[in-house]
Amino acid sequence: MKTYTGLPIELVADFLALYRESFAELEITAAGRQSHTDAEFIEEMANPAVLKFVAWVDGVAASMVFISNDLTTVPWISVPYYRHRFPDHYARQAIYYVGALLVHPGYRRGAALAAVLRVAAQVVAGNDGLAAFDCCEHNSTTVQLPRVVAMLLRRTCDVAEHKIDVQSYYALELRNPR
Repeated sequence: MKTYTGLPIELVADFLALYRESFAELEITAAGRQSHTDAEFIEEMANPAVLKFVAWVDGVAASMVFISNDLTTVPWISVPYYRHRFPDHYARQAIYYVGALLVHPGYRRGAALAAVLRVAAQVVAGNDGLAAFDCCEHNSTTVQLPRVVAMLLRRTCDVAEHKIDVQSYYALELRNPR
């Protein structure tokens, strides 16, 4: 297990490929963009305000989670919402936004996911913090990502779950103009 503030350049390309593979399905199952552009991802990997936790298995970078308590690093969230909803956490800079959670396909059934979550949880729980993330409907209901993550985190610390918002997308099919 290793924590990085800036991911070494030789790892960025490998994780970008894994990132693209991990989020590819969401391009057709989620109405909103669920991932960073390549340029945004590379910027996140270089940004020292974004902590990257990497689990290594047999010399392979098997899993990574990246988080930041600088909410301005997440372009699609509303910082005023978090400041208003969680004022104590916000004042203490104890809101950590999860940018992504990646697991190499060959290690999805192993301990790599639990390892990165355990170390990230130690950082967040050590600050009596809040780990916030967004999750499309596919990942919420089909993959059940929030449930799985909460279950794994309960092995490491106390967890109180809060579903804080939902956004729905609609399509109105229009015909027969009058």
